[in-house]
Amino acid sequence: MSQFMKAKLSLLLILLSLFGCNKENLCRNENFCAEVNGKKWFPSQNGDFKASPLTARLLYSDSVLTVRASNGSERIYLSIRDWQGISIKDYFLTDTLSRGYFDNSIGSDEFETDAAHTGMVSITDIDRSRKTVAGRFHFKAFNPVTGKVIDVSNGAFNTTYVEY
Repeated sequence: MSQFMKAKLSLLLILLSLFGCNKENLCRNENFCAEVNGKKWFPSQNGDFKASPLTARLLYSDSVLTVRASNGSERIYLSIRDWQGISIKDYFLTDTLSRGYFDNSIGSDEFETDAAHTGMVSITDIDRSRKTVAGRFHFKAFNPVTGKVIDVSNGAFNTTYVEY
């Protein structure tokens, strides 16, 4: 094998390792995705033609951002508040200003972050002229009725938002 071919092969291996499938690339071509208890989760219509599977809203003079994704009976909902205005930074999900939710309407299972079960949303981009927002998130949420905890991890979104 020539030096040129060895160099090409080495470059190809480096590129494959950089762009291969891993948890960081879970949402490469999706507007929203996550893992729920280790299983990949994506929003979808699932027969409900009236509901959008992904919505984002910037409310109250840019101080509240909500992102809601649904997949049939399951929903992931993020709500972050920043009275200085939503910006590129990390927001902790607890039981006060910012929260993470997961629910399954069929099983009436509702989980939300609280003081003991927390997470984070990292806003990585917000473009107010194009009305787009992107970020990554993870959280553990608790169901006070059943005592179960759900793990939402490796989440990402990149979508347009509506201002209210």
